[in-house]
Amino acid sequence: MTGKLTQALSHLIIEHESEWSGPMDKWDAIDDLIPEPRKKDWGKEKTRIRSLLWWDDVKGKHGSSNDEPLVAYNFHPVGLIANFACNCRCLNIDKFLENYKARHGEFANSPGQQLDAVSEGHLRVLVEGIVDYYTTEEQECFIPHVAYMLATARHETLWKGVFFEPRTEGGSRSYFNEYDPVLASTQAHRDRATSMENTNEGDGYKYRGRGYVQLTWKVNYRLCGKHLGIDLINQPDLALEPKHAAGCMIYGMFSGIFTGARISRYVNESSTDYFNARRVINGTDKAATIQAYAEMFEEILEASRC
Repeated sequence: MTGKLTQALSHLIIEHESEWSGPMDKWDAIDDLIPEPRKKDWGKEKTRIRSLLWWDDVKGKHGSSNDEPLVAYNFHPVGLIANFACNCRCLNIDKFLENYKARHGEFANSPGQQLDAVSEGHLRVLVEGIVDYYTTEEQECFIPHVAYMLATARHETLWKGVFFEPRTEGGSRSYFNEYDPVLASTQAHRDRATSMENTNEGDGYKYRGRGYVQLTWKVNYRLCGKHLGIDLINQPDLALEPKHAAGCMIYGMFSGIFTGARISRYVNESSTDYFNARRVINGTDKAATIQAYAEMFEEILEASRC
């Protein structure tokens, strides 16, 4: 339970404890505090809690008194451990960060270096975003997919020694004219822009690359925004927020909106072709480098499972 939720529950107990008559009342009272993507998980947790409320059923039995409160002197060790085990669909994020930090200096573009605190914070947010996406979609994560996503994000976001921060595509405003339906220098470029739903002057710059893997073109902002339930058309900078940037990266790789190629074509249960998986984002540019990153990330992720 998060600190904010614990604090909110404490306030509820102080204010309303006298009104509660049933053992589940205090848990039912925080239903409205649970964010919508977590409602299903919260329902499962309440079912688990309800299954443990058996004390009243044994009063007056097996030597216990009807009047005296019951006290438990024994516990099931496996059950206790399970209650404190991490509840996730993918990996233990704290363990992953420790394992990654130990190997950060083995990557080609940071030989012998330690991961700085700023980059570590960015990486935590990125991984949390990936795990949240899988949780929201009610999917079990596939480690090779996650490894390739992290490898791609590591490559695409590195800027001035800082890793894993969502970025805006670099270049002067005029650079993006080639993606504009009015300002592009050739008819072919103007037609290309229109086909990608960049229909208004200024759309080349407005829908420039953003995120962990550079979401571009109005059509892709529309598709990703629709999938995530956010208005990226009118608020394209939302694609820079880590949670949305992670969602767009994962959705884009799964759906093929970046280049038409899907990650499942190259990385699946029977094949792990990290080299050609680069075609999902940008041909084979830096494919060997990102392949090496993905192989290392896969090892780190496998060692960080819950």
